[in-house]
Amino acid sequence: MFFLAAIAWGDRTVFRSISAEGMTDVSRMVNGDFETGTDPALPGWTGWGAGYKVQTGSGRGGSRGVRCSSNDSAKEYGVSQTIMLNQDQPRPILAAGWSKAEDVDGGPDMGYSLYLDILFTDGTPLWAQTANFSTGTHDWERRTRIVIPAKPIRSVTVLGLFRHHRGTVFFDDFALLETSEDSPLFEGGLVQPGDALPAHNGTSGAIEPFLFVRDVAADGDFIAVGAWEDQNGKKSMAGNCEEAELRFGANRTERNGVMDISVRVSDLRNTDRAITLYIGIPVAKGNWVWWDGPRKNRTAENGVYVTERYSGAGATSTRSLYPLAVLTGPASGWAMAVPLDEPRHTRLGYFADHGLLFAAFDFGLSPDTRKSPGSAACTLKVFSADPTWGFRGALARYYALFPKSFVKRVKQEGLWMAFTDIATVKGWQDFGFAYHEGTNAVAWDEANDILSFAYIEPMTTWVSFSPDVPRTYDGAMAYLEKQCAEGNAEARKTRLSGVRGPTGCYTLSIENAPWCNGAVYALNADPELPPTDRDTINQGQYGLNLIETALAESRRAIVEGWWHFGDPYTPDAECRSEGKQSIRVEAVREEGQTGAVQWVSLGQTDPEPLLLRASIRRGNLSGEADADCGVFVDLWHVDGTPLFAQTLPAPPGTGEFDTMERIIASDKPFASARIHLLMRGKHTGTVWFDDLYLGDADGQRNRLANPGCEGKLRIPDGIGGAYLDSYEFWATNLDYERAHFAGADLPLVFDPHTHQPGVLAIFSTFEFHRELAKRMHAQGKLMMANGVLHNFDFPAAHLDVLGTETNWFPSGKWSPMSDEELLYKRAMSYRKPYCFLMNTHYASLTPGDIERYMQRSMFYGMFPGFFSENAATDCFFAHPEWYEPSRPLFRKYMPVIRALAAAGWEPITHAQSSDGRVLVEQFGGGENGPLYFTCLNDSREAVTASVSWNSKALKRNPKRSEMRDVLSGERVSAFAKDEMMIFSVSLAPQAAMAVVVQSR
Repeated sequence: MFFLAAIAWGDRTVFRSISAEGMTDVSRMVNGDFETGTDPALPGWTGWGAGYKVQTGSGRGGSRGVRCSSNDSAKEYGVSQTIMLNQDQPRPILAAGWSKAEDVDGGPDMGYSLYLDILFTDGTPLWAQTANFSTGTHDWERRTRIVIPAKPIRSVTVLGLFRHHRGTVFFDDFALLETSEDSPLFEGGLVQPGDALPAHNGTSGAIEPFLFVRDVAADGDFIAVGAWEDQNGKKSMAGNCEEAELRFGANRTERNGVMDISVRVSDLRNTDRAITLYIGIPVAKGNWVWWDGPRKNRTAENGVYVTERYSGAGATSTRSLYPLAVLTGPASGWAMAVPLDEPRHTRLGYFADHGLLFAAFDFGLSPDTRKSPGSAACTLKVFSADPTWGFRGALARYYALFPKSFVKRVKQEGLWMAFTDIATVKGWQDFGFAYHEGTNAVAWDEANDILSFAYIEPMTTWVSFSPDVPRTYDGAMAYLEKQCAEGNAEARKTRLSGVRGPTGCYTLSIENAPWCNGAVYALNADPELPPTDRDTINQGQYGLNLIETALAESRRAIVEGWWHFGDPYTPDAECRSEGKQSIRVEAVREEGQTGAVQWVSLGQTDPEPLLLRASIRRGNLSGEADADCGVFVDLWHVDGTPLFAQTLPAPPGTGEFDTMERIIASDKPFASARIHLLMRGKHTGTVWFDDLYLGDADGQRNRLANPGCEGKLRIPDGIGGAYLDSYEFWATNLDYERAHFAGADLPLVFDPHTHQPGVLAIFSTFEFHRELAKRMHAQGKLMMANGVLHNFDFPAAHLDVLGTETNWFPSGKWSPMSDEELLYKRAMSYRKPYCFLMNTHYASLTPGDIERYMQRSMFYGMFPGFFSENAATDCFFAHPEWYEPSRPLFRKYMPVIRALAAAGWEPITHAQSSDGRVLVEQFGGGENGPLYFTCLNDSREAVTASVSWNSKALKRNPKRSEMRDVLSGERVSAFAKDEMMIFSVSLAPQAAMAVVVQSR
């Protein structure tokens, strides 16, 4: 039952804003204005990296300031101070600082920022809480960063940081303020309650939402909006809020215990606005617990509780990490949820001082948003939460409420391989590959049940520069314009789609990476950006065409065994050596590429010579006899080393079929080969290929499939889908280019400091992703992405395979992702596969290190892949000396992880551990399916614990069930106590195990 709470509409103020500078009387920092002491030893301050210079007259108002200057983006500079707070209870803090800049390259990021590292009293850290300064050239600007801690703070290290940029910056007037016990901090500032703050009437199990709004740009109060009216069994609200000059329309329904609230807000000024809309839900104050995730909660007695991450936008520069929030008490609870597939810049929280659940939606309203001028909409679901399972129970409900975002489409699961041809890995079957990033081996991949994915990084253009191009912003822009003038399509889509900063400058970064020495430009990937007279194709359209073309090319009809290489070949029944047809390749222009390709497994155990033979006919073939026209073979030895370019060149001119052959020999056995029937480079004309042989030197065993090129054309499955790289790259940048507002489907956000409206960069990436996913899924193809589920949840909605590159061994030390991070990835992926690529220094990695990585991945049902230390060269699977020692580990763990993934992760475990250091997860558990429990000792000590699980809830008969260690196959001793089955685990530090429940 829901009811209407009384609101005193004479005063519509819910909260009155008070300046956050009133948090305490004085700053906790020493010498925050840099006026005391002499360079380089300022009292209270130390240098970061290469340090800083004190410069008289360079501060605000002609005072002293700190100067950092760099012409090398690899160097780090800054000023740092650590402040001891020793809080006895969590109290919010506010850090503030001023900076100005001269010719700072790149876009705003934490490399040039007010930067906080926090250490809690329990010894755990909270790193990298930042407020980023603008780049380019600008006068003094102030940045603030508010942190609402989950635990008491021991110390805060405040930095004025300058790294990964070139240019000169100045810092001045830093402060750190701390709230007092009677100063509640809400949504970025101090507030006092107003008369329109509703009070819950105490009725159990009943809630009444209300709307309120804040004009953030005007630093306004929080103003209540209207009242609900009953209309044909549905509650609605419509009208103007004169104080805020906004119009509201809202509807509310209840069905199956779920309240649905939808709201639209519209500007009445016909100008840019920066507002935050709130849906408030008063609840009875009591013994509530706030859930930060499936395993983490805290008592919510006073203050504000939000599980958030930095976003660079909105009233607080933060956005909720999860799309749901859960508050539970001893006997009841509430959950709020927003949809993944229609993301908003949202915070879901609880203001304990006033018993107020709230959902905050930050909107940048602009008349230039063509699809919804000056208007934005949002939805919220509210439902009861079972305190027994808290966040996990609400998460299970969330999956049921939004099933389309969690559809599992993949049929195969396993490791992700980046670029390296899997066929070149000796005994590749042992490693459990399932996904191949890139389209360099589509035919082999398809034949071996590996899914190939066409690559795109939609939010960037990487451009390599020649040495004479200045590595500066002006140099990068001049080069871009030069490329545009020459008609370069990539340059033109970059100019059209480039993300613009608040001053109109393009957001870019000068880079010297293994794959690019030049610059990377940030792009708005929305496919509906309007064209200009100069540039007609935007990045989104360019990317969609790129993927569609790759898909179409991979599905061109082929003769069995022979895939197209470049432009398509043609089967020719009119011209053949023997049999019914040959393969014809032809070119009318030089510098093209056309032909056929086949991947061949050789599997030698000893070095044996190979015979290569082919019948070749030519028609007006131009050029010289060389490796660019004829039969071209690349081979790989069992140890992974290659032998490239073993050829039968076709003679120029015209001639009938002529049989050519040669021996290919090596002092090492061959594992595989790739044979091309090829024409490229300086050749034109026509060449026919027939009666091909690659195999034993005695001519008795041909390793080629369909060597006579016979049979009808068939359409292959082609690539498995599209792969989006670096999904959260540039995520927190805003695109202020007003022309880009026109195509936006998602609402704009606003700059937390200047309040300018803009497109959140990751929202534009999502709009591209959503359109591409629609096309891929309609054709039975999949979506894969790298770099997802770090700080943003919504990419999961339209992805089928999720993953990220990571390094759990920085400087050779074991430092895995935390349980909080990994459980977030598991929860938002649900049963979709989540894969890792480990980028670390493999030469120092031991099989023991790799086993720890595999065990932790197994615990979460995730796939432990390997790539490259620098994410480009020296790939793990190109070095047998790295992967061979761990081959037994892959054989041991990959079948188990695949079994867990196939069974499917369950948010509600129906199990618990007697020791909090031993974590437990459940996979499977359906009445007829397998049931697994994984256990992880997430501590530095050996632990023995009891794990109990509810046999009644999981519908298992204890008398007919037995448990086994999946890795060893040994039986696990267990006993029944009432409805619980109890077994014991003994785990070494950081070790994990998997147990399966079987019927006797």
